[in-house]
Order: sequence, then C-alpha cells, then structure tokens
Amino acid sequence: MLGHKSIDLIAVPLVSIVLMGFLLQDGEASLVRTIATLLYLFVLPGYVFVAATFPGKNLGGAERLLYVIGSGLCIIILGILLINISPWPITKVAWIWFVALVIWICSGLAIVRRHRAQAYIERRLVQQGVRLQFIWPQILMLGIAVLITIGAIWLARHYAQQPHTSGFTQLWILPVDQSSRDVVRVGFANYERRTEVYTVRAIYDGTIIREWSDIALDYEQTWEERIELEPSTQANMLVIELYLQPNTSRPYRQVFWWQNLPTPTPEPSPTP
Repeated sequence: MLGHKSIDLIAVPLVSIVLMGFLLQDGEASLVRTIATLLYLFVLPGYVFVAATFPGKNLGGAERLLYVIGSGLCIIILGILLINISPWPITKVAWIWFVALVIWICSGLAIVRRHRAQAYIERRLVQQGVRLQFIWPQILMLGIAVLITIGAIWLARHYAQQPHTSGFTQLWILPVDQSSRDVVRVGFANYERRTEVYTVRAIYDGTIIREWSDIALDYEQTWEERIELEPSTQANMLVIELYLQPNTSRPYRQVFWWQNLPTPTPEPSPTP
C-alpha cells in the first residue's frame, strides 16, 4: 500500500488536471490566471521532479523550495528545446501537454521510488542501526544539468537561425500583361512543410468557369495556370478559391480580381 506518505504525489496530478482545464480555456489575463500559470509551469513539475530525485531524503523548507524552483526552470528550458525540435510549433496547447506529461511521469516515478527508499531505509536501520547517506541523487542532478547545457549549446548552434513557424500556402493572381486585365496568371506555393493535395476553383461573375482537382505539391513546390477572360466593359469579378483536401467545403485561401476596375463617381465640388 502507498499509504499517507504518498498522498501529496497523488494530489499533484489531480491538481494539474484541474489547472489544465482552466488554462486550456481562452480568457483575459488576470491575477488568478497568472497564479495558476506559475503554479502549473514551475511549482508542480518541480515538486514531483524533486520528489522523484530525492525519494528518501528529508530536505529542509528552504532547501526544498530552492530545488523545486530550480528544477521547474530546468524543465521549462528542456521543454523549449524539445518542442523546438519536434514537428509541433511552440503553442499554449503544446506547453500544457508537455508539462502535464512531466508531472504525471515524475509523480509515478516518485511514488515508486519513495516506497522503495522507505522500505530500504527501514531495512538498513533494522540491520545496522544507521542511516546511510547517498550522494548519487546529487550526481544525477549534476548530470541532468550538464546534459541540458550541452543540448542548449547544440540547439543554439544548429537551430537558432531556423525559426520554428507553422506552415502556410501562398496564393496569387497576377496579370500576364500590365496593359490588359483580361488574361491573368493564377498560382500557389506549398510551404506547409509536407506534401499536400489541393483543389483550385475559378469563379467568374458568380459562375464556376474552371476547376483543378487533386493537385499534389511537395514542400516549396509551385503550381500556376493561365486564365483568359472574355473581354467586357463591366466590372466583373474573378474569384480564385483554394481548397486544402480533404476539406472542400470551405476555402483555405481566396484572392479576388476585378476585370474592369469600378470607376468612382466624382463628387461635385462645393459652390463657393
């Protein structure tokens, strides 16, 4: 049985779940949200990490507080490095889930290690009547700090000039000849960091006149087509809709082109 000695390690994951639900909701900045964020990012992960690292050592209040805050900062730094090299951008959701995994994993390890450490200490006290002091937790903490430092230096050298941004698709419509608005070039480029499949639809004066389906583009590839419009003296509008499959119900990108720009009606000058 885990007993009352592990009730704090059971309470921390439960509190983290409550804070997750609160922080995942959109809301205005407030004192309550700020306190909840600091508690979730620094205090909870630092507390369970220290509990997992020092399962059998009675730390003083000031010493434990120092370890908790220091561990929380190290976990945040490590989180930045890991999320930065992952396929996911650094967002609020990614942060919340990363911290949640750290809290849950460290809580489980701390419960197991605290139970084993307590059993071991009691057994040694019975056998020898002395309490052994271990230096390996300090060595472990030093090793983690060294690894974080080496990782930070390596990532700073290799990834500092490669900003981790979410992908996008660029859509354009341009005239073939600056003297005429009846012939245009329609194209787009894939910067989604992976191969995507698109559908392009040309709508002229409310009617679909052209459609291209199943256009597969690799990262940084482009596609372009030429559209010739019937000469007209009216201000007809050409709309180009780009769909990112499989979602073909809502345009992913849109551009507009006036075949003949509307001529504004001049306002009469005031009579002096």
